[in-house]
Amino acid sequence: MQASITDIKGIRVGCAQDLEALTGCTVILAGEGAVCG
Repeated sequence: MQASITDIKGIRVGCAQDLEALTGCTVILAGEGAVCG
């Protein structure tokens, strides 16, 4: 079994795209906030 980042409680993953500009991005949301550095 392969683990996924969405296996972590409170983590959601989504994407947005602009088909006209042929660009997009992946978004990772931490429901309770997160610290990175």
